[in-house]
Amino acid sequence: MEYKLNRLALEKGKMVRFYTVKIKENINKQIQAIELEESNIFQKSISIITLLETTFDKLKEFVSNYTFNSQLDEITFFKETKPQLFSILIYHRKVYNLGDFYHTFLEIRERKGSRTLF
Repeated sequence: MEYKLNRLALEKGKMVRFYTVKIKENINKQIQAIELEESNIFQKSISIITLLETTFDKLKEFVSNYTFNSQLDEITFFKETKPQLFSILIYHRKVYNLGDFYHTFLEIRERKGSRTLF
């Protein structure tokens, strides 16, 4: 996921904003593709989590090599932009964990031979 930064973005010092907008667009496109391809919600979450973790690794590398133009830009990135992206990852991890819990519950119930919920 390499992004070519356009000259205008560089000149106006909006490189991080431009980069994160491109990341969001790419994430949304790839999540839509995963949603269409995969019918199992558990597998969807695994695919999306993998996508997001890879994206965060690249974002971390980008930000660690980037010098923010101002303290306000840096604060905005870490207080607003990054949490917006991270919330998508948190959501899909929760979905995965719920699915994992549900499958574990069904296995235990099956082993006990119980047909009731509790």
